[in-house]
Amino acid sequence: TVDHMLLNAADYGVPQRRKRLLIIGNKEKGTSSFPKPSHSMNANETDAEKLPWVTVEEAIGDLPRPSSNEKVLNYKSISHSNFQRWARKNSKRVYNHVMPTMSDLDKEIIGHVKEGGNYRDVPDSIPSKRIKKYKKLGGRTTTYGRLKRDMPAYTINTYFSRLNVGCNIHYSQDRLITIREGLRLQSFADDFVLPNELSKRAKYMLVGNAVPPTFAHAIAKSLKNGS
Repeated sequence: TVDHMLLNAADYGVPQRRKRLLIIGNKEKGTSSFPKPSHSMNANETDAEKLPWVTVEEAIGDLPRPSSNEKVLNYKSISHSNFQRWARKNSKRVYNHVMPTMSDLDKEIIGHVKEGGNYRDVPDSIPSKRIKKYKKLGGRTTTYGRLKRDMPAYTINTYFSRLNVGCNIHYSQDRLITIREGLRLQSFADDFVLPNELSKRAKYMLVGNAVPPTFAHAIAKSLKNGS
């Protein structure tokens, strides 16, 4: 018996709106056990039994400013949310938190994108042929996007080191998010560290292609309880 369901990782405590199709094959006849959402966008209104979605600020707001190299950093502030406390519980320092490389044009573009905004915030005077093309023909809502602090992130992909592929600008700082911030938004705790021996491209691919652990746990727990 094969069943399928479209699930959103944000509904299971992941600070990211990542929709994935879950297909379950069962040797026995009957309906498979899909995980019940624990979180909801409307938790404080119509879904009082669920927890609110975990927001970007709740996920990464306690992290220090990134380093310019692979230097290991110290936490500079206390944790301000349950998610942050969970992420930090087995780690005393911050790894993989390096300032992404940006061109001068990237920096100029980022300075114009408002929180929750995208390429449409960039004035026509900025010399970007790609942005002019998007404005003329249309582009994805997340293109050249800046994260919104009070919402989960959009889908983290394997190119979150690039300005023009997804919503990858920090919500309050004029920069792209780091690998550690990508890991947090994928619900990896801070004691999960990518070794320096990996290339930068390999790190971004591993993070972007990963199944969020919190999401995977909810699925596995549901399958176990339904078996």
